[in-house]
Amino acid sequence: MECQPSKSILGGDPQYRFEALDIGVNDEVTYKTVTQLGYLWDTVTDTVCPRTIDVGSDIPSTRRLCFQVLSRFYDPLGTNIEYSARQRYLLHKSASTTEHWDSQDLSQSTALEVSALCSVKPCSQPRFVDIRKGLVVFCDAAGSGCICADARGVADGRRLAARQKTLNSKWTIARLELCALRLGVSLLDDICEELDVLTEDGYAPPQVWLLTDSQLNCWRLRRSEAYDAKYLSAFERRRVQDIRSGLTRLAKSLDCSVKSGHVVGRLNPADRATRPDRGLQEKLELCGSEMDDILRSVTTVTLFPGQEDSDGEDEHLDISEDDELDLMMGDDEDLTVALAAAVQLHKDVPDPPEDPELQWSIKVSQAAIPSLRLTLDKIASGKDVPGFETRNGLLCKVGNVALDDTNRGSCAISQIVIPNADDNLQHMVATKVHDQHAGHPGRVTLLRWIWRHYYWQHMDKT
Repeated sequence: MECQPSKSILGGDPQYRFEALDIGVNDEVTYKTVTQLGYLWDTVTDTVCPRTIDVGSDIPSTRRLCFQVLSRFYDPLGTNIEYSARQRYLLHKSASTTEHWDSQDLSQSTALEVSALCSVKPCSQPRFVDIRKGLVVFCDAAGSGCICADARGVADGRRLAARQKTLNSKWTIARLELCALRLGVSLLDDICEELDVLTEDGYAPPQVWLLTDSQLNCWRLRRSEAYDAKYLSAFERRRVQDIRSGLTRLAKSLDCSVKSGHVVGRLNPADRATRPDRGLQEKLELCGSEMDDILRSVTTVTLFPGQEDSDGEDEHLDISEDDELDLMMGDDEDLTVALAAAVQLHKDVPDPPEDPELQWSIKVSQAAIPSLRLTLDKIASGKDVPGFETRNGLLCKVGNVALDDTNRGSCAISQIVIPNADDNLQHMVATKVHDQHAGHPGRVTLLRWIWRHYYWQHMDKT
């Protein structure tokens, strides 16, 4: 890690207090704010905070001035990762919207956004993070290409360190989430390398978690490696292998089990640093009880055992359909938990979103297409139109479709017709269906869910 404001993360620092008594620290020194490794250290509350960017009343007018101002923010630990993400976003925006370093073509909105960010004081946090109950790294990604890894202590929920990167925004969410998991493994590596420095005797946390809100990638890590070559591209296969090998190496070096799992998006603090285009996001503060609740809600858990408990225990379970009954009837608690995680991965086709705004938009869009309006008029007049019906005033296409990925069996369904030319409505429908699921179901599953209730041509290209 680049720097550490403290040398102990186990609650308080009694050694500092004893040394302070020996040298006779007076009240004036105790109440003084000092600089330690680039951070402001308040010795009264024992908190650290990055320096505030002081630009006065000047508003930057060129790319060079924007870079000079924003580059003053120094937070290598990522204690204010939301601030750093916004800083990087504005750096990219000022560079991409100006022609030269000193050209006077910086937009007024960008200049005001830079000034607004500089006027916000970064959040301070306690100098010590309690890892005696364990360490959790949350990972997340957004469609803008931003990925983030956020390390928290289980006992107090405080942030130990965080990392954020911006990748290709054209990549799928699942691929970006996979890269975020890899970034989380890298952050865990950095933290574990410094454990002998951060603690007095190289204390190892009793439990280590790597959590994400992408259930698809959790299942990729959980299933047998034999399926990687069949279902994953070379890009994804390499990263899945890197994550598995990295977590296995960490488990053996720490001599404790490392677990990966799925957490719902609303409980993922790393989500705040993946949306810098929406303004400066507020840090999600967590306490010890909230961390315990989050860990109890984790699903799709994969165990990477340490040296002591690695004998006779597989890292990944390959559960087939024939083995499910045996697992349910067995007494092995670990296998029962594994089966429960596998069963939770099976997602029934959800009901269509009950959104009056969406239904009204579909009705307006259908009425704007002459052919669809003619079909609606025929059905309203009592004529029989093969293959079509109306439901709640919306034109629907009647047909048959398979209900699961195995294509075993089908049934009659009624799909709401979405005009082929209305790209905005198609994107709205896909977004509504996607948001019904807390994680990211994957492209194939999402298409199946949409197809179950909606229809338009070239749906796979939306």
